[in-house]
Amino acid sequence: MTWTGSASRWSPGSPPIRTETTCSGTPGSATGRATPPRRAPRRPVEPGSGRRGWRRRARRASLELIGLLTLLPADGGPVPGEIVEHQAHAIGHAAVLLADRGVLLAGDMLSDVLIPLLDPRRPDQVGAYEKALDRLGEAARHVDVLVPGHGAVADGPQVAARLAADHAYIDALRRGEEPVDARLDQDWLSGPHRSNLEQARHAPG
Repeated sequence: MTWTGSASRWSPGSPPIRTETTCSGTPGSATGRATPPRRAPRRPVEPGSGRRGWRRRARRASLELIGLLTLLPADGGPVPGEIVEHQAHAIGHAAVLLADRGVLLAGDMLSDVLIPLLDPRRPDQVGAYEKALDRLGEAARHVDVLVPGHGAVADGPQVAARLAADHAYIDALRRGEEPVDARLDQDWLSGPHRSNLEQARHAPG
């Protein structure tokens, strides 16, 4: 006797997979043999992703640069440099000015790949971003190198260019216009950009 049964397999984050199992013999007997269920097709793996990709990139990292890192005080002591506080992007966000080294650590600001991202949880993020850029611009007068949390490091005239790009984006939002910004060529930023436009429409004049 041959019978066919079906079952669903599921793992978190994936839809159920229907499988078919064919057995020979009497259902419930110890002599039946089941053929393995058909496996779902493997998803293609993008080059450079996964553990091997990370390992390859890690091997290319410069150990000399890692050796230059300075750990923050474990006892809660003073942080090296000057904290540049502002209310833009996210609650508790800030930059760090290392004036003696001519470096500004900008956090999630002044990126060459990310547009300004307004915090939807707080009002008047357009105004907050304008004030934050003014503060970062003042700090940038003392540096030659800008290190954003996302994107490439900027130095020399590139620092002023980053500030100008973010100012232009925010100014366009303030005027109710569509910004002309090369970063918007990335499709995945269309959602955050729409959110920014919506927030700007409800910002106080």
